[in-house]
Formats: sequence, structure tokens, C-alpha cells
Amino acid sequence: MSNKKTSKKKTKTGVIADLILCGCLSIIIEAILEICDWRSVDLAWVFFQDRTWVFFYNCLIIFITFLPVFLVGKKLFVYILSSALWLGIGITNGTMLGYRNTPFTAVDISLVKSTLPVVSNYMSMPQLVGLIVLLILVVAALVCLFLYCPKSQEKKTFPRRIGCVIFILLVFAGATRYGLDKELLEDRFSNIRLAYRAYGTPYCFAITLFDNGIDRPLDYSSSRVEKLVDSVNEKYEKKKKAKEQTPNIIFLQLESFFDVTRVKGMEFSEDPIPFYRSMMEKYSSGFVSTPTYGAGTVNTEFEIITGMNKNYFGAGEYPYKSILQDHTCESMCFVLKDKGYTSHAIHNNNASFYDRDYVYANLGFDDFTTLEFMNIMEVTPNGWAKDTVLTKYIQDALDSTDNQDLIYTVSVQGHGEYPTEPLDTNTIEVTGGETEEINNQFAYYAQQIKEMDQFLEELIESLNEREEDTVLVVYGDHLPNLEVETDDLKSGSKFETDYFIWDNIGLDKEDENVEAYQLYSKVFEQLGIGSGLINKYHQTYKGTKNYSKNLKLLEYDLLYGNDFAYGVPEAFEKTDMTFGLKHAKITSINTDEENNEILFSGENFTPYTRILVNGTTLETDYRNRILIEWSGGSLKEGDEITIIQKSKTNQHPILWQSPTYIYHEGVTPYLEEKVEEEE
Repeated sequence: MSNKKTSKKKTKTGVIADLILCGCLSIIIEAILEICDWRSVDLAWVFFQDRTWVFFYNCLIIFITFLPVFLVGKKLFVYILSSALWLGIGITNGTMLGYRNTPFTAVDISLVKSTLPVVSNYMSMPQLVGLIVLLILVVAALVCLFLYCPKSQEKKTFPRRIGCVIFILLVFAGATRYGLDKELLEDRFSNIRLAYRAYGTPYCFAITLFDNGIDRPLDYSSSRVEKLVDSVNEKYEKKKKAKEQTPNIIFLQLESFFDVTRVKGMEFSEDPIPFYRSMMEKYSSGFVSTPTYGAGTVNTEFEIITGMNKNYFGAGEYPYKSILQDHTCESMCFVLKDKGYTSHAIHNNNASFYDRDYVYANLGFDDFTTLEFMNIMEVTPNGWAKDTVLTKYIQDALDSTDNQDLIYTVSVQGHGEYPTEPLDTNTIEVTGGETEEINNQFAYYAQQIKEMDQFLEELIESLNEREEDTVLVVYGDHLPNLEVETDDLKSGSKFETDYFIWDNIGLDKEDENVEAYQLYSKVFEQLGIGSGLINKYHQTYKGTKNYSKNLKLLEYDLLYGNDFAYGVPEAFEKTDMTFGLKHAKITSINTDEENNEILFSGENFTPYTRILVNGTTLETDYRNRILIEWSGGSLKEGDEITIIQKSKTNQHPILWQSPTYIYHEGVTPYLEEKVEEEE
């Protein structure tokens, strides 16, 4: 009798011990995860104080992953495995935030396969070997732990333990419902970085793990899609259409740009954007609603280029980092190809930012000019290229073809972080903020958009001088990360930026507030361009009862479904996109015997130009766009010379490579293109 009572007591003690241990581990791990995310113990402590309920809710999420300890014998293995996975997520997140603006998400795991071919560009061979050995050791340790981990000797009362698991799951479900109802949690993220800091790493990572892509509509079928497509075509044929015009079309996406004078209580010593304001008064303009706030440029970009609504995707998803990695998509580029347009992309940041170096080809761009092909003469105090450089490269794109051009230009000057200390470069004084630090941030931001406004005036003046039919669409991608809420604004919301449509072909002024995914169709409708299913859909169904429901149906079909709309899989073919329009060229090679240098003179050199001799990259110094020097080296007759344009980040290690040239000593021309022998 005594033994039975003792056994029963041990069983109860075992369950209680597991509950206590799981709870303690969950709290410790959650604290570490937030320290990694904030990259600061003090800021993580502030998070705990301000978001205590959220902190313990995240502990509950971690606790859920420990539940198998209540049902299996090898409890130690579960404790170690679950702890290791969470700590791995936290450390990886903290590491990634050291060199990019977006946190570690489940999508990054799915992209590992695409990084394997270029991993050697990020790591030296010893580092790569060390990483492989470490991974092998970790896997081996987990296997050994599972095989040799001792089993718990406690007598299991499964009804009690199963009841405990069910109870915890019910508590979790109730807490989740409570959090969403009380708006302590969100299931849609407009800014994934801010979401991690507001709702915690475990919750946000879990959302990105389980909420991706577009949910299959309940009424999805071939007949349903085909019926909708027929209806769109019929409506379009019946509607009154503008006469088709095919001018050059330029979309200019300004980083974090909006009318900052909309912020209540802030006073500026001068209007930062007088030219932008005059354009809005003279040409079609309004608010454009963006799917993001403070960051997430490419989600606005996705909507603008494709005409698709990002809100149908996962909570923290970036389509550029998920479906568009290996899937083409209907876009304004593909719509205009049948009209004879060449599609150019321009960005004064590196090619791999948000994986544009891979994604743009799936969106139909023919070429992509990036920071690596630019000579950046001016940068902001926080290190971003100023937008004035873009005028030259937009002009280069227009000069590169004899036909019509679609140019999608992405600006970067308005990017944060916004300094809290006063800067001598700020010419606009700001008052009205709660602290002097806030005034300084707004002063810095106002200075940047003032310069962006001046760039716009310069750009439009240059377009006028060309005397080519042109339409220029200008808009901000999202509001800056200045902690501005909708209640802080005199008009609009924190998800609305300003846009205008300049033209020199006499388009009517049609002011309208639009969603980002409607903007290109609005422009095309004014031009009488009705190609493309999504474009045509917006022009015929916008404002109708089932507009949103039908748009989701089309998006699902084109990206995740069976392509019933076009009747063939992958209706659009990935372009053979080239990088840069004007490439580096060597025109002469001279020896400076006094300084023991060889000087390569030429055209279009940038800090990312590299010269290879017989396959070996030279240790050269970039002087300017026409001169590169090589110290202490020598060339001899017959050496093979190649020029490459190197990626800033090495994700796409070589963006462009010249033919191979043969060097001839003392002969003009110095270089002769090598002719490959046919096999």
C-alpha cells in the first residue's frame, strides 16, 4: 500500500517538475531572443516593461515547443533540441540585423538553396570548411543524444499528462484570441522590423513560418477563373477608351518620401518640397496607399510593378523573397513588351538589395543599373547615395534605345536612420517636437527631401529638353520611420504617401486617391493601354462589389494556381537581364616608371570595376571613372585581360564581364579581342 502511494506522489512531482522546468527555460530563452533582436540588454528590458503581456505570451509559444516532454521518455533530448532551435533563431536574427534592415524569418530558411552556389563568395575556404565541420558535428551530436539519451524512469500516467498538454494548448488558444481582440497582437504586419520589436521574436517568426503565400480561394476552379477572364474582356470592349499613346514611361519611387508638413505641431523654417507641391497642383495627383510603413520598400514596389495586392500574402511576407524567387509574374514590363517597350530598372543602391538582382528578371526587366555601375559623388551623412545621380542614368536609359522605354527608378536618399544630433548640413530649422532629438530627426529628414525635391526639378527640366513624349509617375514608397501615427497627421493616414503624374503630352488632370496596386493601371488607362489581364481587370472592375475577391482569385491563379487565366503554365518568360548600360572599357595602358605604376585609362570605371590578368584579379586602386592604377605590376606580350563589374555584396558575385583581350606591348591598340577557337 505504501509503495503505491509513493509511486503516485512521484508521478505528480514529475509533471510539476516538467511544468516548472519548461516555464523557466521558456522565460530564459525568450529573454535571450529579445536581447538578440534589440541587440541590447537595456532595450530588451524596456521591451519587457512596456510589453509584459506580449513577453509572457512569447514565453508561452516557446513553452508549446517543449510539450513533447510530457509524452515521451527521452525528455532531455526534447529540452536540448527545442532550446537549441530557439537559440539558433535568436542568434541568427541578431547576426542578420547587424548587416541588413529586416529580421530573420522562416522565408530565409527556404532561400538557403539559392545561397549555396555563392556561399564561397562570403566565406574563405577555411571558414567554409569550418562551417561544414561544425554542422556535421551538430547533427552527429543530436543523433548521438537521441540514441543514448537516458529515458525517464518515472511511471507515466498518460491521461494526466495528455490532459496537461490539452490544457496548455487551450490556454495558448485563449491567449492568442485575447491578444488579437485587445490589439495586443497583430496578424498583419505593415513593417516586419517594427513587428518583431512590438510583438516579439517567437510570435513573428511563427507567423512567417505558418502564414505564407496566398490562401486558395474556396471557389477556385478553371470555370470560375475563365468566367471572370471572359467578363473582364467583355467589359473592357464595351468601355469608353482613350486613344492609345505610347510615350516613354518613367516610374520614380522616392525612398521614405511624403509631405512632412502634414505632421501636426511640427513647424519648418521653409517648405522642404515647393517643387513637388507645384507639380501636385498642376498634374494628376493624390494619396497612394502603401502596404507598409517605415520600411519594406519592395512590398510597395511589388504592388506598383505587378498591380497585385500584397495584403493577400502572409503577414510578414516579402514576395521578392518567396514566390518571385523562382516564378515569373505579370507586370507592367510584360504588359508593355508587345508595344515595343524596353524595360529598364535603376537603383542607386547595390544590386542584391532585397534580391532585386534575381527578382527583376522574373518581373520582365531587360537591364538593371545599380550602385556598382555608378560613380556616386555625393552621399548623405548616414551614408546613402544622393538621388541627384539618378538623372544621368535615367538619361542613359532613354538614350540606349530607339524605341519606347519603361524606366523603373528606385531612390534611396530618404533612407533612415535619422540622426538625433544637430548637423551642420541641415538648412531647415524644425520646432514643435516633444524633444530636441525629435526636432533634429525631422530637420535631417526635411533636408533630405528638400534635396530630393531639387533633384525632381532637375530631372523634369532634363526630360523637357529631350522633347520626347514622356510620362513621369512620382510617389513615395512609404512614410519614414519617424514614429508618426495616423493621429499625428493633418490629413491622410500613415499608410498614405503623395504622388503626381507629370507629362508633356497633354493628359487631363485627374486627381484621385489610389491603392499602390492600382497606380500603373490608372496611368495606362489614361494612355489607352489595355494589355495584360491584371491591368485590364483594374480598368474594368475597380469599385465593383466583388473587386477585392476577384483580384485575389486572379492573383492566386497566376502565382500559385494552375494558370487557368492564360491557359498555359508560366505564361511569362524570365528575361535575360543584363546589368548596367554603359560598361567599363580600357582605351590605353601606360607605364608610370617614376612611381612604378601601370595606368589603365578608359571609360565608365567605378569603385566596383576589377581588372583580371590571366585570370587573376589585380590589386588596383580606383582613381576616377576614367583611370585605374596598378602598383608594382607589369604586363607582357600576350597577357589576357578581362574587366569585370563586381557586386558590392557578392550575392551575385560578377554582375558583368567583358570579353577577353590580348595585350600587345608597345602597339596601338594595346588590346585585341581574343577569338575563341571552335572545337
